[in-house]
Amino acid sequence: MKQRVWLSMLLGLAPFVSGCGGSEGRIVGAEANTAFVTERPMIHLGAKEGLVRVRLDGSERARVFPTNRSVLDYTADGQLWILSDPDTNLYVADQGGTRERSVPSLARRVSQARLSPDGTRVAAVRHADFSLPQRDWKDDDAVYLVDTTTLEVTRLPAQNDSWALNPNWNAEGTEVYLAHESGGAQWVRVSDGSRRAVGEEVPPSRLPPQAGHLDSCPARSQTLESDDQGITLVSASGERKTLVTIEGRKRGFHDYEPSVSVRLFTPSCDHVLFGFSGTTWVVQVATGRVGKLASGAQPHFFLPESP
Repeated sequence: MKQRVWLSMLLGLAPFVSGCGGSEGRIVGAEANTAFVTERPMIHLGAKEGLVRVRLDGSERARVFPTNRSVLDYTADGQLWILSDPDTNLYVADQGGTRERSVPSLARRVSQARLSPDGTRVAAVRHADFSLPQRDWKDDDAVYLVDTTTLEVTRLPAQNDSWALNPNWNAEGTEVYLAHESGGAQWVRVSDGSRRAVGEEVPPSRLPPQAGHLDSCPARSQTLESDDQGITLVSASGERKTLVTIEGRKRGFHDYEPSVSVRLFTPSCDHVLFGFSGTTWVVQVATGRVGKLASGAQPHFFLPESP
């Protein structure tokens, strides 16, 4: 399968809270591994030991980044990654993640960052300086452009004290979209820092699709649904097939988390990845066989299968 299918799932698969008196339940017929799969795309997982690469059958598992790194963005070929850590430092990791470099001028201040469409720049926004007394904390909406080769930083001046959120690029890489904590949004021109209000247009997302956008297989006109009883495959004709059965699920007090945290087709639509009880699982659509891929993990994306 040569076509790249992206799975940006930056929502965690940490064990959900079953609440007082509740039970997570169990997957009926679950196997200990995924050796039965018929495709082997490479997946990146946020696991206990850090960000790892692993094939769908569980083979070739290797750590890429340390445990305390969070993924902010990455290029389509997986060669360039933008990372952060609990101290809100910014890192550019290139050469497939084998070389990681920090951006000193943004140390301990980065809140969000996104790569330009061509991967040459990062648009970052900062939070207040938490090393100062709280009375002196001050947000602003300045944009910081980082050259991914030299790490040189260019500051596009702030216009107000509202915390900037959700930076994103237009398709041409000429403007950065910003939302503001106080409300409203702007486009910021990277050439001169000039701004214009966002009208009715919605900024095109250059990020990989969110998890919920990949619970369908257009080629087969199939979609996925899930509830406390498991996962169901639904065809365009309305026919329903149970893929995964959960038994013993009992919701306790203050238990509002979905039983299945994520559900995603693989590139071929022959398998579905899903999160249950803090674990990533794989189910084979044709047979209903289901196995455990990784504990405490969150998938990021597929890479094309090797020749």
